[in-house]
Amino acid sequence: MDTVVKFIGSTFQYVFKNFLFIFIFALIPSYFFAMSLDTENIHVLADAVFKDGTLQFPQIFHFISFVNGHGWPYSLVCLAAMAVCLPMLLGFIEKHMRIGSRSFKGLAGRFNTNFLSTLIMTVVFFALYELWALITS
Repeated sequence: MDTVVKFIGSTFQYVFKNFLFIFIFALIPSYFFAMSLDTENIHVLADAVFKDGTLQFPQIFHFISFVNGHGWPYSLVCLAAMAVCLPMLLGFIEKHMRIGSRSFKGLAGRFNTNFLSTLIMTVVFFALYELWALITS
């Protein structure tokens, strides 16, 4: 039992030590994702959670949608930011796993390697999410 607690503690220490490096790549897309959300849906969602408790998963899935009336420009910027930040994040993680380095040096060189695959996956996941949100609404 002591070794399990020791490994869990060292895992949390590792995650918190390296969190800032990952957070930088997630901050810009998450900002534009938050800007793309409909504030009225957020209010309805918050009211349902804190007052009624009658909220179901399909409602959450539909409310947190990229495509809405006023937020679509932010959705496009979010997708563009994800298309730039995700390949850099994957390049950073790959470099860290291969040689243990946490520097940003040489990150642009890994961008071309990961760009096409992350762009395709981002567009596919976006389309599947919106399709499923449309089906469940």
